[in-house]
Amino acid sequence: MNSKNKFFLLTVIAVAFLIVLSHQITAKFVFNSDLAIAQDLSSQSISSSIYPCLPDAREGLSKSQMNKPPLLRGVVEYKGKQYYVVEMLYKTTPPFVDYEEDYYQGGRFFVQLDELGCLPLNTTDDATDLLFVSMTQVVPEPVAQQLALQWWQKRLNELGSLQKLKQDILDGLKPGPYTLYLFAEDVWALEQLGITIPESALNQPR
Repeated sequence: MNSKNKFFLLTVIAVAFLIVLSHQITAKFVFNSDLAIAQDLSSQSISSSIYPCLPDAREGLSKSQMNKPPLLRGVVEYKGKQYYVVEMLYKTTPPFVDYEEDYYQGGRFFVQLDELGCLPLNTTDDATDLLFVSMTQVVPEPVAQQLALQWWQKRLNELGSLQKLKQDILDGLKPGPYTLYLFAEDVWALEQLGITIPESALNQPR
């Protein structure tokens, strides 16, 4: 094979390689384009657009009247919609008949936001239970995974090291009054951070 043919062959191979590589990059970009993650939530406040869909607001209370400010736990944009998870105290029926003061209970609320406005994805009837079940019962799996990743990344930042976070999790998984439950999205998120929890240590979710 003369030098001209060798040069032509090498050129064809190089072009083919670039085409394959560009398709892989494009495919990866298209796959990820549905999901935009808000990486740092520490400086974010809850969008005023979702307040009408939080329970106290539906009862006619203003933000300043809420017993305790809602806590933004995560926000993810997926397929043109934003998904918020907010932990907050909400007013509910007291467990005791003779309890005369306002009674508040902690819960987790999921809100979807798009161009039509906000939509509550759960109610006060299941808000407390949703602290102990997989988020996939309320939001799509990719959203649940990214919300879990945000939560554990924030916890990692608070503790300062992967070793401390893993030990904190293992301690929480031990039987006790405040037992930690990890779900599929939590296990996935922790693996992204470099932490693998032994299956034998996991508690059976509710």
